[in-house]
Amino acid sequence: MTAQDLNFSNFFETTADGNIGASDTSITLSAAPTSGDGSAIAGPFYLVIDPDTAAKREIVLVNSISGVTCDVTGTRDIGNRHDPDISHADGVTIRMAVVGEMFQDVNDRVSTIINSDGTAVNTTLFLDEDTMTSDSATKGATQQSIKAYVDNNTISADSTATLTNKTIDANGTGNSISNIEVSDLAADAVVLESEGISSNDNDTSIPTSAAVKDYVDNNATSAAYSIVDTFASNADIASPSDITNIVDEPEGYGGNMSVSSGVFTFPETGYWLVEGFWHWTMPENAGLDCIIQTTTNNSSYSTVANGQMGTGSSVEGSKTVYVNYIFDVTDTSTHKVKFRSAGTFNTYSRNRANGTKEETWFRFSKVADT
Repeated sequence: MTAQDLNFSNFFETTADGNIGASDTSITLSAAPTSGDGSAIAGPFYLVIDPDTAAKREIVLVNSISGVTCDVTGTRDIGNRHDPDISHADGVTIRMAVVGEMFQDVNDRVSTIINSDGTAVNTTLFLDEDTMTSDSATKGATQQSIKAYVDNNTISADSTATLTNKTIDANGTGNSISNIEVSDLAADAVVLESEGISSNDNDTSIPTSAAVKDYVDNNATSAAYSIVDTFASNADIASPSDITNIVDEPEGYGGNMSVSSGVFTFPETGYWLVEGFWHWTMPENAGLDCIIQTTTNNSSYSTVANGQMGTGSSVEGSKTVYVNYIFDVTDTSTHKVKFRSAGTFNTYSRNRANGTKEETWFRFSKVADT
């Protein structure tokens, strides 16, 4: 369809019969407005005074009309085009053309969109940018540029693309990330076995299973309680002395302590839980000590734990005492342990021992590396 202006005939046109002052509230026409069949037109309706002169054009609202006299009280200069109000000379053209003026404006606006032949849209309103770099909020985009932009920025299920400054929500509904291999990750995001975990102590990289295994194998060879060994005293003690008559019991695992004349040597360094359990038969008025002693120079010993007990007057019986100590063994050739029974031994005071019943016994457990 060919675009064209719609030529609307003015419904009514006449002239002013007399001057029109700037403050006049009535206008006298040379002829009264009538409709197409000649009948008078009643107010309200709009008139344009001097419509063909832009500087003098004034729209007024006729409230009512009597013959050729129009009442325009308070309805001059509709649209507020003039400040101050203007006057018009006798004989100036007066036209009922507000509707025509509106359609002219519509035609002008359509002409900015469609060319004069009506065959194409004016291209100045659209942008043909495959990258849409201008990011305009006032221009349209062509179909071709929209398709090109979507095709170049959308990742399909079977496509490959490089993402820059993008966030992938793997936990989003329906989202998943699969088939990721070590080779797909940045070099500084993964710690390999050859690189070692100990030299990559950070919160920004992930170790491979081989790197974890290698680290554990090299640093956790002596786990807590990896060695437990038990011994028992094999002879009663009736006076204060070191416990030297000791036999190795079958309970234990992981390694062996060694003992010579009551002095214990550790099989390896580490933190060791040293435990002693004394069984006593005690007469009245006895006071006995259950002592753990250590040395760090393989010579001088000091008491590091002492469990004490005693009986009063007319009190006697069988008693037990448990004592323990954590010993940090940093050198197996110098760090050693022995046990001692001491105190006030009265008649019949005995530290009981039985190598098969473990009445008085000692246990060594490695609990951590030093």
